[in-house]
Amino acid sequence: MTDFKQMSEELRLAGNTERLHWLIGGFADKELLNLTSTILADNAFDLYLGGTATAAAGVNPPNFLLLPELTGNLPGETFIPGVSGQADAYEQTERSYAFFTNETYQLIEHLDLTAGLRYTHEAKDDTADYRNPDGGSACGQLLTAPPPSLALPYVQTLLLGYGCATPFNPFFNGIIHPQSLGENDLNATVKLDYHFTDDVMGYASWGNGTKAGGFNLARVTNPAAANPLAPILDTEFPRETVNSFELGVKSELAQRTVRLNADVFDQQYRNFQLNTFTGIVFVVSSLPDVDSKGAEMRLDWLTPLSGLSLTGGLVYADTEITRFGDALYLFATNRLNNRLSFSPLWSGVLSGAYQVPLSSSLALRLSVDEKYSSSYNTGSDLDPLKIQGSYGILDARIGIGPPDETWTFEVWGQNLADKGYFQVAFDAPFQGLAVPGFNNQIDSFVGDPRTFGATLRVKF
Repeated sequence: MTDFKQMSEELRLAGNTERLHWLIGGFADKELLNLTSTILADNAFDLYLGGTATAAAGVNPPNFLLLPELTGNLPGETFIPGVSGQADAYEQTERSYAFFTNETYQLIEHLDLTAGLRYTHEAKDDTADYRNPDGGSACGQLLTAPPPSLALPYVQTLLLGYGCATPFNPFFNGIIHPQSLGENDLNATVKLDYHFTDDVMGYASWGNGTKAGGFNLARVTNPAAANPLAPILDTEFPRETVNSFELGVKSELAQRTVRLNADVFDQQYRNFQLNTFTGIVFVVSSLPDVDSKGAEMRLDWLTPLSGLSLTGGLVYADTEITRFGDALYLFATNRLNNRLSFSPLWSGVLSGAYQVPLSSSLALRLSVDEKYSSSYNTGSDLDPLKIQGSYGILDARIGIGPPDETWTFEVWGQNLADKGYFQVAFDAPFQGLAVPGFNNQIDSFVGDPRTFGATLRVKF
């Protein structure tokens, strides 16, 4: 269960002189988050754990009664249904304020300089209350039970890996751990733009930005540590920063019926915050260096046919993890490359819109668009099994309403070609992973299939 409250306020003051456009402002924000995370065993977990562990080790048929044999308990009395697991609570408060200014000054005719500055203060407090309703006794019994037969070397590894997974880890039980962080950030931007003509402008810009640090609101351990069950109570991850360089051109051509924009960019991230889904929880890890270089182009065309407009865009972005740091253990050793997850090399969109008047007070609107993405990895660990191949999604809609759009009724369709794709793939929990010779099971959240609907919008 999540309860989130937020209050924010922003004030701006702007003005201009003959050669200067200026803006100053301030921002304040306060947030309160209460989160409960409950993961409990069900009626069949005892039997499932024994059967999975032995099946993964090659036992045929699987021994579903392995846990009762090891602990002396009846089925369902080691991992007690609805009791064994975690019932954690987190309370986090965040307070921030910022002051900013942005000015554009005409240096000479056709040449403008824009500069901005922003100071931000951020403070966060978090209290984690870790609870195991059964005290973590199920894992404790597995740790003290005699090991299975030495002829089955992977059974004990799987039993402890699953039976003492973070929801059942008894070393978290009863710990109340407070954490705090405070940050002061100064960000800036500088841009030079030159108007070659009234319709063509070139520019060069630099800017830096910051994404505030925070805390993982989850149980965190390090499977690669000497004691993989040891709780990591310091769940803070550092702020993310980026330096961004851009060189581009913006133009309006053919009597301003064609808008063509293009640029090249280089974005250098430090302490990139990578959000990883473990199959149970989301955990943010920090990558020391990620670089993204590329180019993009966008074209808008008001065609000679009245009411018809076409738009196209294409992006090439090579986004690479250049340094893994302490997060290296989270990544697959057989990865094909170091390209960041969800970062296709190529992506693009092509769309068309047509509006035709039906009467003086009514218009018909049609639109269709195709979004394309080349292949990319949907798994944070860059496992090749999680690569989504290139695909395109076709959407369309037809609507009717007055020209001023005070109301509009639309019928729409999404993914009209019914393209199958997955949005994110992850290692299936409790499925015999990381066992030599055993096929890894990958689960995924799939994209929406072909979908139709209708929407009525009204403006007041």
